Amino acid sequence: IYKAVEKLNLQTQFNDILTKNHEPYIITKLIANLLKNVSLEEIINIVESIKIVPDLPEVISVLKSRGYMVGIVSDSYDMVANYIKNMIGADIALANELEIKNNKVTGEVRIPSFFIRSDKSLCNHAVCKSNALIHLSEKYGVQLSDMIAVGDGENDICMIKHAGIGVA
Repeated sequence: IYKAVEKLNLQTQFNDILTKNHEPYIITKLIANLLKNVSLEEIINIVESIKIVPDLPEVISVLKSRGYMVGIVSDSYDMVANYIKNMIGADIALANELEIKNNKVTGEVRIPSFFIRSDKSLCNHAVCKSNALIHLSEKYGVQLSDMIAVGDGENDICMIKHAGIGVA
């Protein structure tokens, strides 16, 4: 989203959203609305401009050859997460679903249930990536203690904390 905000010259509106709101659900909804009428082509061009660590596909290939599954858990958008998943050779991508109609962003986003707090949640956040880990654990029969989570933001803390190995 930071790259999109920069390329689309939306820094002021984006900063206003972040400074005036503290609830992740509301922020997610407002940012999606900020992207209203942006074309799918523009989004793909922005995604293609994101620099990926050069040897990442090779590292993922080695991990997969050793029996690991590799996934992306993002509070960005499914189209972006899936594009990057395919580019780097990952197995899984979990993200919010940005609505596209007639090749343009409608401004609507759906937050999938695997992010939403449930009776199995390990934290009190209404929306959290640690819930996605629980979802993956149940779906693939992998214990949280056998998962590695890597993150680079405040919204990754719970996921990193509850995985067997967390890397920040």
